[in-house]
Amino acid sequence: MIMEYRLHLPEDMVSCPPAKLEDIDLSLFGRVDDKIKGLVRALKALGIDTIGSCEGHFNNPNRWPYPWVTAWRLSDYRELHPIISEYNKTSEVKWIIESLELEPTRENRNPRNIGELIKLQSNAESLAKFLFDNRPYR
Repeated sequence: MIMEYRLHLPEDMVSCPPAKLEDIDLSLFGRVDDKIKGLVRALKALGIDTIGSCEGHFNNPNRWPYPWVTAWRLSDYRELHPIISEYNKTSEVKWIIESLELEPTRENRNPRNIGELIKLQSNAESLAKFLFDNRPYR
């Protein structure tokens, strides 16, 4: 396991950790876009409370063009920096924590076509799996 950070995980995530990412309940979150659910679930498994997210939308000026997740508190993300850095070493799409948002780096935020958006969404799922598979309690 590559994680050495100390997250304050909810008791249910420590005493009865979910076996699969899909086992994490999002019913209290309201509507979560399908292609960002995995990342929201992975952050929840790490004890990070989220307050907003989007899977990204192509050619819609009223919606974000890239996937992102917003945390409740910046302190929730503080210990996540090392694992994001580790993920970025092998990922074509790089991710950053900027303010309260976990999002692709600036050069990946404006997909030029639907294929590039799908690539970002797929990478959000890969990041979710990486976070979940490397969480401290499993």
